[in-house]
Amino acid sequence: MPDAVTTSTTPARPETAVTPAPTTTPRRGVTILLVDPDDDGRERVRRWLHEDGYRVVGLPRLDAAEATLADVTPEIVIIDAAALADGCPGRLAHAFPVVLVIPADYDTAGLAHLDVRIDACLIKPLRPIELLARVAAAVRARRRELAEMGLRELRGEQARMWTVLLDFSRAMGRALSLDEVIERLVLVAAQMTCSRRVSLMLPDDDRETLRIVK
Repeated sequence: MPDAVTTSTTPARPETAVTPAPTTTPRRGVTILLVDPDDDGRERVRRWLHEDGYRVVGLPRLDAAEATLADVTPEIVIIDAAALADGCPGRLAHAFPVVLVIPADYDTAGLAHLDVRIDACLIKPLRPIELLARVAAAVRARRRELAEMGLRELRGEQARMWTVLLDFSRAMGRALSLDEVIERLVLVAAQMTCSRRVSLMLPDDDRETLRIVK
């Protein structure tokens, strides 16, 4: 008599279960603004994002979202296409990356006429794993964008500093190093305030250490 074959099956995970995202997903401290007129759909997406570690602010209308920006600064905004019926407020439309959720029969040709910055589209019905992957990609792109903006601002500050240094050196009639300029500033400050001792604190870029000139 042949040996009996035992088989087992693993129950399928429900569609609403959230598959854990990779450890590289940038979740910590990330706020997402979620706008969807459908209460059930909004709550479902909010739960998926919340379980994956995101802070979510859910709203039914875009006009309410615009007012919320006074207290909340999201890294990305998720908008259901149904919420665009009355248009999208200017700041919300251009200041943040937008992940647009659309139905399967949505006329995508109309996207070109929307005055909205759209970074990604998701087609209903939504799947948790796809949603989380798109959101993580949008957050990473946003952080790279902010880092590049900060670098350009830093370079601009450095350029202005060297321009001031050059003008100061010309006024003194000779080239001065940055240390010499700082020493002269401290001396002038002491004379103007009639102080015997003046300290100038210069924080580094990360505000972690201070350079003190006395």
